[in-house]
Amino acid sequence: MNDFKWDGQSQRYRNKTTGRFVKNETILNIIEGNIKTKSERMLSSFNDLSQGKISLADYQRENLEIIKYLHTQQYLVAKGGFRTTTSEDYLAIARELKDLHYPAFRKFSQDLQQGNLTEVQARARIKTFAKASETMADLGQKSSAKQNGFTWGRRYLGAVEHCQDCPIYAAMGAVLIDNLILPGRQCECRFNCKCYVRYFKTREKAMAG
Repeated sequence: MNDFKWDGQSQRYRNKTTGRFVKNETILNIIEGNIKTKSERMLSSFNDLSQGKISLADYQRENLEIIKYLHTQQYLVAKGGFRTTTSEDYLAIARELKDLHYPAFRKFSQDLQQGNLTEVQARARIKTFAKASETMADLGQKSSAKQNGFTWGRRYLGAVEHCQDCPIYAAMGAVLIDNLILPGRQCECRFNCKCYVRYFKTREKAMAG
């Protein structure tokens, strides 16, 4: 990412050398690579716990740090990097972790301790914790849009099957940015939601988009 520079008006990265836009696929591949690496580390840590190599407390400590890293990274990449990030952004990340993701992982750890999960169930849940970090990108993107003067947003359906909630949100069309319901929130898809959003500076462009 050191070779890229954020362009707030286009909401995309540019190559510092050429000035050309970086393909979205390139950014996504970097993010997905980090998720894969950290997910594998979480699974390895679970193996260590299962074999008695580490304590439950050590297991929790390491994995909470991984969750923090992934969620923070997703937000910062979508926001445009460290230079565009404010104290309010870090507070938003901390609030999201404290209210949603930390409690969910602690509950998962408790279920492990009490033997409420099979190994297959536990491994599936672990992958979900890493994958859930993708929802932070939507928060970071929204923060960047607001910072750069975008006031309207629209939610679009991805080319996959959706829950009953997503089409309702997409049908709302253009809404003020603060009223926009982000993918994975208030819908049954949750972390598997494939909807996406776009931001606009005028209602007319949002309606046309």
